[in-house]
This record gives sequence, structure tokens and C-alpha cells, in this order.
Amino acid sequence: MTGADPDAVTEPLFILRASDILAPALIRAWAKHATALGVPPAKIRGALRVAQQMEAWQRVHGSKIPD
Repeated sequence: MTGADPDAVTEPLFILRASDILAPALIRAWAKHATALGVPPAKIRGALRVAQQMEAWQRVHGSKIPD
């Protein structure tokens, strides 16, 4: 993981899986807010690419509500 420093104080982390039906939309919402806050475009593009990859994964493997 980029930015995860094992020597740093443990920082709370929230992970979204491709199987989570909500994940792509949540990533897109994050990207919208991050854009408004001036997050670098490359970071936004990377997040949106992950959302697309998750949707492609869901088309093949299906999705489910979080468990």
C-alpha cells in the first residue's frame, strides 16, 4: 500500500472490495469531493480507474451487499 508506514502510529483504514456492490459509486463520490478539494488529477484518475476495474470485475464475478 502506498503511504502505509509500518513504523507510524496505526491510522484507521477503510477497505472496499470489488465484490461490494457499493464500492464503485463510493469511489466516484470520493473522487468528486477530492477534485473539489484540489487533489492532484493523477490521483483522481487512479481512483476512477479502480472504480472501472471494480465494475468490470463485478460483471464477471457478480457483486453483493457488504458482509
